[in-house]
Amino acid sequence: MTLTLLDIYNQMTSQTWSIYETGVGELDELEQSVIIAIQKALRLLWNAHQYSFRLKNTIVQTQKNIAQYRKPDGNIVENGVRIRAKNIVLKPTQHAKVFENKPGVPREFYIKYNKLCFAPAPDSVYEISVDYNTFRLGLNAQNKSVINLQNPDDRLDIPEIFEDLFMGALLNKSMLNALTSSRSELYQPYLQQFIETYRNLANSASGLDTTTNIGW
Repeated sequence: MTLTLLDIYNQMTSQTWSIYETGVGELDELEQSVIIAIQKALRLLWNAHQYSFRLKNTIVQTQKNIAQYRKPDGNIVENGVRIRAKNIVLKPTQHAKVFENKPGVPREFYIKYNKLCFAPAPDSVYEISVDYNTFRLGLNAQNKSVINLQNPDDRLDIPEIFEDLFMGALLNKSMLNALTSSRSELYQPYLQQFIETYRNLANSASGLDTTTNIGW
């Protein structure tokens, strides 16, 4: 199963309370307020937990005397930066350090704006492996990663085994976003359902046998 924005939209609008038309298939038929509710829920839900399916890896190939490289679109994980051939784990630092302006084998890294920086600057070509939790939650029709779902055929980039769990939490949070007031009689039921479905998702997709505490 592939969860597209259109699939999510039609499942949300098919709820018994919904006043919106369901079973739509074209972009101009989508109600914008529903799309916004879904997108807000996606952003929150995706970044709320370090799900195992968010973990990605990229290889940075350094150039001699060049310290700055494009940072991956996500948060770098602990012990996630290492020189492959030398099996050296780079330590994070908050600020650039001066190494007498001499290049060498990188030992530390830091983030500067949207750059991943190594210190000292590499004295040679190295392949540096970077593990990170991606911010990019979906794929478009051209299989390019996207930050959020914008078009009807944009789809979530998660393993099929987690799709039902993710969808349960997503629908309940989208419902909460669509309600005009927390005083609605529907608000508390959907909130409780969201807490339970999110807890199930987080526990199942953490990659660890843990109990997740929920606070919203």
